[in-house]
Amino acid sequence: MSRFESELGVYAKRLSVGYSTIGKQGLLKIVSIMNYLQDAASEHAHLIGRSGFDLADENLGWVIFRYHIEIKAHPRWQDEIIVRTRRFSCKNLYEIRLFNITKDEKDKEELVSAKGCWIMVNKKSGRPVRLSRFNTEQGGSYPETNYFENSSVGLESYFSEVIRFKVPHYKLQFKVETHDLDLNGHVNNAVFVKWGVESVPESILANFFPAKIDVIFNKESLYGDQIISQTELCEVDDSLPLTLHSIKRQQDNAELANINICWQRYVTNYVR
Repeated sequence: MSRFESELGVYAKRLSVGYSTIGKQGLLKIVSIMNYLQDAASEHAHLIGRSGFDLADENLGWVIFRYHIEIKAHPRWQDEIIVRTRRFSCKNLYEIRLFNITKDEKDKEELVSAKGCWIMVNKKSGRPVRLSRFNTEQGGSYPETNYFENSSVGLESYFSEVIRFKVPHYKLQFKVETHDLDLNGHVNNAVFVKWGVESVPESILANFFPAKIDVIFNKESLYGDQIISQTELCEVDDSLPLTLHSIKRQQDNAELANINICWQRYVTNYVR
């Protein structure tokens, strides 16, 4: 089930958590969560004629720039969940999307909340495209003011500062494969976070989950790229890990993404 709540500008989609989307704790994986968010955003964009497929004829495409995700409680296998998203523009350049995941219509407990920021670009020039060009078509408008949003504020009002990586405590290498790519031929955004998580030691992965994730995407990555994922391990209050990640392309040492992950301890083991 999916629907478009036109009065509120909200797209909602009901899902059942599948076996392939959970990890060894029986909980929805961060990569699966990001894929759910991306699917909801793409389907909503398609309803108003602004999906990647719709824009391809105009030689335009979406490029993600920022992500902030908070996991408050994990959906489990066979849970029925609802993913919601709505959108607005910032400075006529950035499309900001708000997301949340809840259990069902009656249960208002928020399991996951997130913000994402996309830029529409001309594929030939690589230059950003102003979003106001789409304001006249039905369903395609970009309200500058929506709920608490204010057109006078900048992007920094919606996203936390990302702390830059300094010291490489852990490092892993990857090669970009076919299944890492999206419609534009670029590495999918969830893969960058996967690369970051994979470089974290198993002692953390076994006992903690990513509770807050902040990402800045700096450059695209293409098929065949050699990737270096480096992680700096810090600690915050109550000895909870904070990991700072730098994702680089080995060929030219270009920094593709910066990621901050705040980890929380698993409360209990999975029991169905």
